[in-house]
Amino acid sequence: MCALYSFQYGMQRKQHKKKAASQSLVPVYNHRPSPQPAPVRTFQTIRDAINSPDVPASDIGPPSPVSEAQTSTRVVTQDSPNSYPLYFHIYDHSHPPSSATENAELAYKPTPRPSASSCTQERVPVVDLVDMQLPPSEIASLLLDSYIHNTHWYQLVVHEPSFRLEFNEMIRCGSIPPHRFSFLILSMVVLAMGSTFANERAINQICPGFDLKALQKKMIRKAESNFFEIFEIPTIESAQVGTLLTTYLGFHDNRPRRAYVVLGAALKAALSIGLHNESSWREIDSTQREIRKRCWRALCISETFVAVNCGRPSLINQTHWETKMLRNIDDTQIRCPEFDSTELFEDGSRQDVTILSYQMHMFNLYKVIFDIMEIFYRQKATPIQHIIDQAKSIRERLNTWKRNIPPELTLSSFKSERLEPEVNGIIEVFKVQALALELLYYNAQIILYRPFLTYRSARHLDINKPGTPINSSEIPGAVEGTVVKEIDLEFYRTCRSDSIHSSRTFT
Repeated sequence: MCALYSFQYGMQRKQHKKKAASQSLVPVYNHRPSPQPAPVRTFQTIRDAINSPDVPASDIGPPSPVSEAQTSTRVVTQDSPNSYPLYFHIYDHSHPPSSATENAELAYKPTPRPSASSCTQERVPVVDLVDMQLPPSEIASLLLDSYIHNTHWYQLVVHEPSFRLEFNEMIRCGSIPPHRFSFLILSMVVLAMGSTFANERAINQICPGFDLKALQKKMIRKAESNFFEIFEIPTIESAQVGTLLTTYLGFHDNRPRRAYVVLGAALKAALSIGLHNESSWREIDSTQREIRKRCWRALCISETFVAVNCGRPSLINQTHWETKMLRNIDDTQIRCPEFDSTELFEDGSRQDVTILSYQMHMFNLYKVIFDIMEIFYRQKATPIQHIIDQAKSIRERLNTWKRNIPPELTLSSFKSERLEPEVNGIIEVFKVQALALELLYYNAQIILYRPFLTYRSARHLDINKPGTPINSSEIPGAVEGTVVKEIDLEFYRTCRSDSIHSSRTFT
């Protein structure tokens, strides 16, 4: 399989370069021959095809899953089953376009799921679009599983079952419909992130000598080089690519400044297609609605995280956070074994604690962190006592948030005893979620208290006047200072003790 992969890619590269030099634009398609030749296409012609009024609205956007009777079993299961014991959610699409939001709605129109013979339909070889071939199906499946197991629970951006359906189809055919270029780039970023955590020994057993690091770097380079192309006609995948690429650049590639810029582009793309405005989404399928909410909330969280780490003000405001709460669908209904807690949702209902609960509690905590950033970066010439009062209010919100965490997401709830591998695997996900929430909570405390611990009154201020106005942006910039009369002793002691405890937790 690996030898065939290398041979095919080498031959396709040679033919691709030869045809490009002779200005012949007939795509090479050696991966799986089709009885009918593919039409002549370049990325420009693909873009023109998307912009053409002849392309029906239903052809632009993510495809929808269908019943097993309509889909080849091999397409669904040959590469990998769902990572968790879940059933595919079968749904139907029916949402006519709205003239008021026509451009935004085009980004969401589902493409009917092709049958097993879809490789014979109009598609473009992947190698013609990005000048590289995707890895063999066994490796691609392993990398996708790695992404789902290590990233999906933390950054809920895609819908796993529907993503797998289209992903498996793309890997099987080695090609995509021309208007699904953004999905190809999204898949490459997903595989690159999955390769960060992948078991290299398992990779080498499948394909000895396979250079996983080289593949990862190449896919990220291709995603970056095509970054502007996917924003020409923004789609949900465009925003998803920006969100995940930000995480990769910031966490795994140590390029926070580039991550900050990429996230800004993703945020603008999301705003342009109305992800922040749920009331404009019209009648859409419940799963598609959840995908949009997932992507938007992930963007809000990432934007706040990057702003904190880069020391920059947030690019969004509080009103942009108000989409409805996330709801459990087929890929988030997993419960933690040996627990049966329920929790109160925003709509007043009580529901089971699942892996989705982490997303909701993390989102609520980031809303508090967002308000902390607002205090120190947005306000101007505010009396110091007013800032202290705001900080005290936020401290109480943090304590309330902590009290509402269910046992499934509390690190002290878990025992160290060994269980069955499958059960233990699910418990490990909840344990890591609990650890992530606890660290984020302590980090929020440090962000809140640090300015007061380092604050030194500016020399030109009269420290004998507690009501003296002060620019709140001066507080984070002060270093090696001591607390002055404007900060009451009790609050200072609270800041100090909580910060010390939080710092020890990190170490």
